[in-house]
Amino acid sequence: MKDYTPNEHLHNFACWTAAAAVRRGFTTNKVIADAIESSKLQIVVDEYIRTGGDYH
Repeated sequence: MKDYTPNEHLHNFACWTAAAAVRRGFTTNKVIADAIESSKLQIVVDEYIRTGGDYH
């Protein structure tokens, strides 16, 4: 079993909160996906991983 890291926890929490918002009717999957895409989150995460970053 691999270690459960703070980064993994943040990812899981973000997924859970987005799903909860959609489930409760506060927003839609499209709004969530558009927000993530427009934030360039994948670029930030890729750079963070490439440089050996870790969330503290």
